[in-house]
Amino acid sequence: MVIENTAVTDIVDQFERSVDKGPDEPAVVHGDLVLSYRELDRRANRLAHALIAAGVGAESVVATVLEPSADLLVAHLAVLKSGGAILPVDPGQPAGRLADLVLRADARVAIVPDGGAGFSLGDITAVPVSALAQGDTEAGRPRSAVCPEQLAYVIYTSGSTGRPKAVGVSRHALSQHTSTIADLYELGQADRVLQAARPGVDVAIEQSLTPLTRGASVLVPVGRWGGLELVEMIRQARPSVVDLLPGYAQHLVDSDTDGALDSVRLLLLGGDTVKPGDIRDWRRILPAHTRIMNAYGPTEATITSVVGVVGAGAGAGAGVGVGVEG
Repeated sequence: MVIENTAVTDIVDQFERSVDKGPDEPAVVHGDLVLSYRELDRRANRLAHALIAAGVGAESVVATVLEPSADLLVAHLAVLKSGGAILPVDPGQPAGRLADLVLRADARVAIVPDGGAGFSLGDITAVPVSALAQGDTEAGRPRSAVCPEQLAYVIYTSGSTGRPKAVGVSRHALSQHTSTIADLYELGQADRVLQAARPGVDVAIEQSLTPLTRGASVLVPVGRWGGLELVEMIRQARPSVVDLLPGYAQHLVDSDTDGALDSVRLLLLGGDTVKPGDIRDWRRILPAHTRIMNAYGPTEATITSVVGVVGAGAGAGAGVGVGVEG
């Protein structure tokens, strides 16, 4: 992948650098399925070529209508490799709302489960992810020229003040962001990052793509989960980095953790107010080595705009933090 007129390494190149550095390292863990970096790259390449054959190119919007899974990461990487722009949508939403989000974004192609999208796609081409990503045909890495201003993804606002609005983010902004965030969180090959956010929320892109630029593993939970299942999920997955809404993190305090959090070196909190009293509770149950960081960013920006380290003192609050480049 060639990104023109910028010193920032394109996100696809960041990922492929991880593949070349540790091809046999685990990239995605989803239940009993473990994809190495080599296999993840192979599947994404196959799907990318299929998307290109379907007419996807620079700034073509491609909807991904998939539950959190290894297939979803394959789809996102394939769209970026093809030069297109990801439109992640949560398939758990009502069919009418899903159709509205996809059609309003002017999506050309939708990557869907084998059984279909579950709603009418109209003239949009439906591409089943597994049939293409798991085929026998070998395909090399697409070598598409892209420019930094080109769309990387389209995401909708929550719609809390009215109808959800579509926001477009460039490849330069996303590539800069993943590089900066990976540095701030000190991500490395030994890390295991929990994919906690649902599709359609911009932080889900950060949770899944950023680790893959540094050779870390993305841990994708199986099925839907809530606060009651959180502790057991962490106990089994053994993540080193966990990013949660403060409300979900509070479930950790209200549960019997009993060593379940020993693997967590970094707890990221965002999306809501972080209160001093809650911080004291989290400090009480987290290992001494665990850092807590407060992260915030509106959808209109590139995911996380400011990050602050929460002080170690029992009464320390969460400040606004420092701006994130990109």
